[in-house]
Amino acid sequence: MTVKLPPNARRSSNRKIRALYWREYRRNHSEATRSASRRSYRLHLAKRKSEKREYYSKNRVKILKKGAAYRRKNLLKIKLRQKAYHASRYRTDPAYRSKLITQSKRWGLAHPQKRRDAVRKYALKNPHVFLAKHHAYRASKKKATVDPAGISEYVKTVRNAPVIHCFYCVWPVPKRKRHIDHKIPLSRGGEHTLENLCCACEHCNCVKGDKTVLEYRMLAPN
Repeated sequence: MTVKLPPNARRSSNRKIRALYWREYRRNHSEATRSASRRSYRLHLAKRKSEKREYYSKNRVKILKKGAAYRRKNLLKIKLRQKAYHASRYRTDPAYRSKLITQSKRWGLAHPQKRRDAVRKYALKNPHVFLAKHHAYRASKKKATVDPAGISEYVKTVRNAPVIHCFYCVWPVPKRKRHIDHKIPLSRGGEHTLENLCCACEHCNCVKGDKTVLEYRMLAPN
């Protein structure tokens, strides 16, 4: 919406009219304004930095108090923003990911008990992720092909579904009795992929052992 301004508003003695004029100018000439702003910033960069340092040294206590008050008021918002930033950078920046992993390992060696407590807490809060990682680790030890895509979500679905049936006996499986099984066992050359996983009841999974689906069904046709 364009605001109607009086003639010669740019040099008006009324401060509000001058402010409205420049606001409209910036809106109508956004690219030129941005370009001029960048040019001015580059030209006066050293001066701006010097002014900021001087202002900070004079008002350090005031700035720190204001920052602390903001953090207390917006603690959850700050934590969520930091978490999102680190997660995004962890996914996209290999050097940053490697640095965090090294720091984490060093901290774990220095604080073994705290690390165990943190892992236990994470496992209780995210059982599907922990279980998927455990299965992937087992598969890698057996030198099987590992494709983690979608496995964590599949494990979460199996654990949280209101009703789910055993792949072998087709009976409903209670939540605490649900097992993730490899249709072709890892010891028989099976892969740790979404296509080779299924939900099994505790009885079927224990009896099946390292048999294939066909061998198990021949053994227990009922």
